[in-house]
Amino acid sequence: MGGGCSLPLPSLPTNNYMAIAITMSDRMTLLYAGQQEIDIVRQSILTFWNGINQEKVKLEVQNSPLTCYEFKLRGYPFTMLGDTQSSIQIRRMTSKILFDLYNIGWKLMISTDLSRYSDLTTWIFQRHNNAPINVPLFTIGFSSTDKLQINDCPPNILQLIRDLVRKLWYKPIQKDELISEGTHVIKLQGTPWGFVNKDESCHARHLVRELIQMLANNQFTLYGNSNLKSSADTLFFQYDANSVPESAEFSSLSLNKCDRIRLIHVSDAVIATVEDAVKMNWSNGVQETIDERPFCFEMKLRGNPWWAHGSEAIAARKLITNLFEKMAGIGYYPITGLDISRKTNDKSYLLFKRGTPFQTKFFCLSLNQTDLIRLINAPPNIVEAGKTIIAHWPMGLQEEKKLYDGVSYQVKLKGNPWSTMFRGDGFHGRALLLALLTSYTSIGWRLVCSADTSAKYIHQDKGPDYPIDVHSWWFMYDESLCMYSQPAPDANLYPAIPPPVYGAQPPAYAPPAYDYATKR
Repeated sequence: MGGGCSLPLPSLPTNNYMAIAITMSDRMTLLYAGQQEIDIVRQSILTFWNGINQEKVKLEVQNSPLTCYEFKLRGYPFTMLGDTQSSIQIRRMTSKILFDLYNIGWKLMISTDLSRYSDLTTWIFQRHNNAPINVPLFTIGFSSTDKLQINDCPPNILQLIRDLVRKLWYKPIQKDELISEGTHVIKLQGTPWGFVNKDESCHARHLVRELIQMLANNQFTLYGNSNLKSSADTLFFQYDANSVPESAEFSSLSLNKCDRIRLIHVSDAVIATVEDAVKMNWSNGVQETIDERPFCFEMKLRGNPWWAHGSEAIAARKLITNLFEKMAGIGYYPITGLDISRKTNDKSYLLFKRGTPFQTKFFCLSLNQTDLIRLINAPPNIVEAGKTIIAHWPMGLQEEKKLYDGVSYQVKLKGNPWSTMFRGDGFHGRALLLALLTSYTSIGWRLVCSADTSAKYIHQDKGPDYPIDVHSWWFMYDESLCMYSQPAPDANLYPAIPPPVYGAQPPAYAPPAYDYATKR
């Protein structure tokens, strides 16, 4: 296990959450999984990859038949070293896992980066009661520095993607070709996913947002996004028969360099809202505004909000939290943070979807360095529920305190849960987050976004660079959750409340046979 805590994972008050961690360069670890989930992952690996080197139980779960289970795949599937065929196989494998898990009642909530090194992504799943789906997911991957790799896309949708890319990319298209059965690659001129200038960066982000909006308007919603190859994200799209064609509208916000916010092809109302959030929440003020509407509106903030520590790092996350509140007030809700760049110091590209304007509250759960948890803009009941759970961290606490005039509560854990997944601390860190998620959902707070807002990283002459901070989570208050959730957990939540009997979920759904080679 490489050190750290080897105690069993705590049981959760319900079996409504599960996680899968994808680890560089060859491992997938399931947390709070049953035999059915383990079998699905195993079968997908054997179908699309060249085998399993080893599989085993990593940690037991207290008072539960659930487990923490690890697959070590043959070769090095989760690195940039693989060829095109391996990237196709990995995207198909992960698509099939997400598809089959959905059809037995597990919906992907977020993909999140929870380790400084070794971890690529952790999928967080929540139980759902939606009808099973028959159409498999398809993927768009940001490959190399200049390619879009499109896998298993319906032909009519593929043509819409090709047409939109040609329309929006401001340079010539170098290649547009079918490279193997079911896989199409579009090679753009330039390096949109690499080290780019402002002009190319803005065009790349605009293209990605418009692709997601166009697909949503053709009933293919963005189901999730994940880092699978130590590079930029892969996007997963799911057919939604109940969505209304040509009704979705998206907006976006880009965090750039150490101090900039860029708004690319957005409405004047969005610009005014972001300006208002900055004015109210960033005490250092704005150093410069560059207005190139409608293409780009940029604010250069004083200080370094995206390369900050201490109180300035907290203020930066509080700024994003208040910005989410104000955007919701004009009808735009955060749905994900995208990583479309290979740069170590890049931040998330925040994507919003339009809905009904609504005044609500957000708070941020910020994970910092290797052992810190901060609650920013959190109401008292959130702080108290969090303290109750965190107090039972199996390795103990080093320090807890309030910061930034009481806006944030901070706790420093013993151990290093945000360091690497190769230690028991990493498994227990994810278990702690699932316990917090369970508690916060039960009192009306919905997890809506996981994003990277820090550019800080460590440079190594002999080894890969790695970030100092990992992702932060944002929760939105949703009163309707309180009607269906468990009561707020008490002091015994972590580590020992027996969960409901596993297997009490609806009967497993057997999806219709689907040939991934012929897509029929």
